[in-house]
Amino acid sequence: MASINHHKKIERKYNLAKSYYSFGIWLREIAKAKEAQAALQEAYSLFRDIGSEDYANKVADSLGITEKTDTQIERILDKRKLTSIISVTQRISSILDLDLLLENIMDTILEVTGAQRGYLLIVNRQTGELEMKAARNIDHAEIKSEKFQFSSNIIQNVFQNGETIITTDAEKDGEYSQYDSVISFKLKSIVCVPIKYRDQINGVCYVDNPLASSLFTPDDAQLLSVFASQAAISIENARAYETITRKVNDLASLHRIGGAITSILDLGKLIETVLNIVVNDIGYDRAMIMLYDEEANVLSRGRLIGDTPQMTKYVENLQIQVQQNADPLSQVLVSGKSLLVSHVDPSATTAADDILTIWRSSSFLVVPLTAKTKVLGILGVDNLRSKKNINRSDESLLDTLAGQIAVSIENARLVEELSRRERIRQELEVARTIQLGLLPQDSPVIDGFRIVGMSIPADEVGGDFYNYFDVDEKLGIVVGDVSGKGISAAMFMAVISGVIDAEIRRSVSASMLIDNINRLIIPRAKPSKMSSALLFALLDKKSKRLVISNAAMVNPVIYNRKTADCRFAEISGFPMGITTMGRYREISVSLEIGDVVVFCSDGVVEAMNDRRELFGFDRLLSSVSAFAETRVDQLPAKILGEVNEFVEGSIIKDDITIVALKSV
Repeated sequence: MASINHHKKIERKYNLAKSYYSFGIWLREIAKAKEAQAALQEAYSLFRDIGSEDYANKVADSLGITEKTDTQIERILDKRKLTSIISVTQRISSILDLDLLLENIMDTILEVTGAQRGYLLIVNRQTGELEMKAARNIDHAEIKSEKFQFSSNIIQNVFQNGETIITTDAEKDGEYSQYDSVISFKLKSIVCVPIKYRDQINGVCYVDNPLASSLFTPDDAQLLSVFASQAAISIENARAYETITRKVNDLASLHRIGGAITSILDLGKLIETVLNIVVNDIGYDRAMIMLYDEEANVLSRGRLIGDTPQMTKYVENLQIQVQQNADPLSQVLVSGKSLLVSHVDPSATTAADDILTIWRSSSFLVVPLTAKTKVLGILGVDNLRSKKNINRSDESLLDTLAGQIAVSIENARLVEELSRRERIRQELEVARTIQLGLLPQDSPVIDGFRIVGMSIPADEVGGDFYNYFDVDEKLGIVVGDVSGKGISAAMFMAVISGVIDAEIRRSVSASMLIDNINRLIIPRAKPSKMSSALLFALLDKKSKRLVISNAAMVNPVIYNRKTADCRFAEISGFPMGITTMGRYREISVSLEIGDVVVFCSDGVVEAMNDRRELFGFDRLLSSVSAFAETRVDQLPAKILGEVNEFVEGSIIKDDITIVALKSV
């Protein structure tokens, strides 16, 4: 009895039938005829169920079953099978989980047919190919893929022709014995039926018994076909339910994502939130976003979740040069259309597909992030670990989702840009305050001379500067022009001003001062590749002599009142911060009452009108000559007025500095 209970539990019909037979014979030997009869009848039914004719006949002899009795039992067995089919069909029709349904179908088929193992293959609607969905043995245990033993030729034959195949011994059946799988796996009893729904083959059911021949009859095949037809309806219902459930979940996900991301204005946090929803809520294994840098024409700023820290770091540092018909990511960006790849052949990838090789993806979906016809980047997903199919419904969902993401990214970018501009504005304001603090607040009072200066930056912060220094009862005049504009130019200007302040009283001459400044700023200038033009003039108030040394500034303009001659002083040199090879020189000029000296930056002579004409040196000479007799405190403004009139409203793109000195 223990043996019977054990085989009932593990559902081994053949062993159970033998246990009943042995138990029935033993009961007969101990004179328990009624109990023996019941056990032997159960053994007979089970042997007939699994098609073991020899044992069935042996038990029939023990029971004294005649042909008439045998026919009655056949009817009972057929009725039992039919009742089982009806019961099972009712049970599986209520199962809407597709995976659970397929397992139940497979277990039921094994139970009804008495087969040792079975395989259920369903058509992938995207590829049109059969895919293994359930593989079970008689113990209801799953058969791992590496232990699959079936005839793929028979399966493909049934799939293509839509006709049932039954063989009592495939090894000896001339039609199938030549198949490699039949030979290598020693296959015997096989039944394979198509799973049809509305005349369309949606799958194949294959069962076999490798241990016994002549197990299955045409009636078994017919019964299995009837059940397969009923199962096809349940499979279609489960698929429809799965599709509807997916769509409902997708809509819920879209609603949830929309609510989650519309309020996030930090770009990094936004991308992190989106990727987490795509992986954790929608259910993809991995998700990646890369943004398009239009200026550099690259995909960069990548973020990946669902992979190793090494791969995540790789994507963060990745930059892909966007080229038409190059790598798949570039194709999506250039075309603005989604790309669904069901299978990647590693042997067919090229250098342009490097991301695919490194990403190890066998199938993937990439959609463009488009806002107002502008592609901002790409969103990519795959199922590297689960191997779940990505299909057109995924594409539809992600296309819709990508639109929401793109709008949020655009908003976050605008906020990021506004924040950046505001930060720069504040920094420029601070730099401008510092720069203005370095310029003279008042003009010095000098016996016998009047001096006034002005500096107008092209941007909020400029690179021009000027200053006055008291040097042993002499007046030092500095006018400079740092290369570049903005904060970097202003900071370099501040460095030079500090060096001048430290060195001006240590240097015995104008040229020595510029030599010393050049030597000291080179270590600071080379890393930033900056340089500066600088003019230094030292005015002796008693002798009325002006000593000038120049490092690439516009030569000063000297107006001689007595002769009404206006000319440039011939003194020039190379910019500071480039080399120490060479020395600066100096000249000395005597000034009489009414003489004027004008120092200016190249922003004056290089001012351009809309005809691309420069203000130039001649117009500068003419302007100084024309206004030399006016009050010196008006002279810089008069020259600037001439420049503004010349450019006719065009934007002046360089800083302008003008310092005027007059002997009175």
